[in-house]
Amino acid sequence: MKNPMALTGRTIIVTGAGQGIGKAISELVLDLGGNAVLVERNPETLAAAAGTMPADRTLALQGNVADEAFAEQCVADAARRFGAVHG
Repeated sequence: MKNPMALTGRTIIVTGAGQGIGKAISELVLDLGGNAVLVERNPETLAAAAGTMPADRTLALQGNVADEAFAEQCVADAARRFGAVHG
């Protein structure tokens, strides 16, 4: 039976991905077969989290999505790396 929660081939942007709930969501996206774009303001926690996840299915971006230019660049970088953004 196919998993209705599968994210295979999907790319999800996760903010606050360096720790806590954001990191847990990133890990869940990966566990469900998706690609995770890890967005975090703190470069140290971002690097630590990204270092525990598969490099071929993650993209780590340091910045603040409240900055409109960064948010636009984040989506563009994710689409360039994985082909599209789904969530």
